[in-house]
Amino acid sequence: MIPTLTLEGVSERDIDLLLCEEWSVNADFRRRFLRRVFTELEDMEFARLAHSVTDPVHGESDIVMLLKHGDHRHVLLIENKIDAIAQPEQATRYAKRAAEGQASGHWDSFHSCIIAPALYLERTDDAHRYQARISYEDIANDLLASTGIDDARKAWRHACILQAIEQNRRGYSPKPNREVTDFWFEYWKECQRTFPQLGMSQPSSKPGKSSWIHFAPGAVEGRISLQHKTERGAVDLKLAYKSDQLAECRAILAPMLEPDMSVVATGGICSLRIRVPTLDIRMPFADQAEQARHGMQAACQIASICPRIREHIRL
Repeated sequence: MIPTLTLEGVSERDIDLLLCEEWSVNADFRRRFLRRVFTELEDMEFARLAHSVTDPVHGESDIVMLLKHGDHRHVLLIENKIDAIAQPEQATRYAKRAAEGQASGHWDSFHSCIIAPALYLERTDDAHRYQARISYEDIANDLLASTGIDDARKAWRHACILQAIEQNRRGYSPKPNREVTDFWFEYWKECQRTFPQLGMSQPSSKPGKSSWIHFAPGAVEGRISLQHKTERGAVDLKLAYKSDQLAECRAILAPMLEPDMSVVATGGICSLRIRVPTLDIRMPFADQAEQARHGMQAACQIASICPRIREHIRL
């Protein structure tokens, strides 16, 4: 008997990793899942599993499962949702990734699949565009029925999935905003195309006030906080100085600053800032693409001097 499971929240990544482990080590549980996807699978052998596989054009697959039948390779591209809204054309992009992988010779056939609470599958139009739709409820039942896992671990994992289902039912996450989510996704695509060195991660669904875009430039070692504050018209790099040390910070950085850079006090700390055009995250990205590129260019400009800054102060 296990104690009552109490978690602050269950994320999609939590479920991703739980399922990846069980599918890898629990053959009976894996077979039960695959029978829900395929009508015929007896001759297919489990070959490989990968988590969070990203295509630079068509986005990310949460889980990729490769199966084999002799020399024939079949891939299952799996999208996992708890309560986040679908990103623009998400099911279509799964199909494109799968088809391009087949054309490139990575596999010979494919299925796209979404796993989510039953309520999500019923209420989300995009879910019906996947070739297979498997509910959390069915997965939870399969877990309880499977062999090859001890009762305590089985009960714990079953409780995790049930909590995710309940989380979806009561609406745990901040309410996503379709216009803002679309803006972020188009911003990310443009950033990948023109300034991939900024290391912007593919966004998930966003609530209405998500206006600060974060970058992680690969060329800059260590952890930095570089943000495009779209509605404020600023790109800021946080510095390890409190706002009451503004004069000292300015004096140290003055020899390194370019004409359009300044050091300002922001929220109790000092930041290196470049002013850029403001953006409205509730309006179409296409109407503001040029202004957005100004912000990306400013982020690259700041990132380029980070190594010099680090010689004098901590980021």
